[in-house]
Amino acid sequence: GNPNIRAKEVIKPDISIFPNPSENGEFNIKLASFTEGDEIVILVYNMYGQVIQSNPLTQKQTQMEIPNASNGIYFIQIMINNTITHSGKLI
Repeated sequence: GNPNIRAKEVIKPDISIFPNPSENGEFNIKLASFTEGDEIVILVYNMYGQVIQSNPLTQKQTQMEIPNASNGIYFIQIMINNTITHSGKLI
């Protein structure tokens, strides 16, 4: 291979999601390392894999609400510049 070509290093940001479990479908997402100009999107999926929420993150901390959230498990993905950097569960 060509020694000048290197795989792009994906840095996993330090992410906090709280409260989890949430009693009312509201939770906070906090990114410890936030770079101005990065395109950050938060995706929330139901257990059928359907995107039920897609929000841009434009600051270090944001609050999200899953409207009409019934009790159960949801999945969250955080994408930075079109690369999934975090996946997790919301309860």
